[in-house]
Amino acid sequence: RGLDDFRFLDKSAISFGAEYRFRVWTHMDWGFFVDEGQVAAQPGDFGWSRFHTGYGVRSVFLPKPNYPVSIDLGHSREKWILSFNLNRNF
Repeated sequence: RGLDDFRFLDKSAISFGAEYRFRVWTHMDWGFFVDEGQVAAQPGDFGWSRFHTGYGVRSVFLPKPNYPVSIDLGHSREKWILSFNLNRNF
């Protein structure tokens, strides 16, 4: 969330993230997140020093159950990114 979509491309990829959210109102959550990832031509090319990190904050509005609207402010070494999401919960 701190990097542009498709910023890093190759044949193999690994990524993981952590997010902590808490309810601040009946229809609103706030949260913090950290995402890590890297790409490589071969799985054996992955290395601990090659991970790219993004982190930031999130506000989630819940106007209807299972239909959240979220606003993320993510940061990486490259830039800040503000994104809006309309995703149905699964």
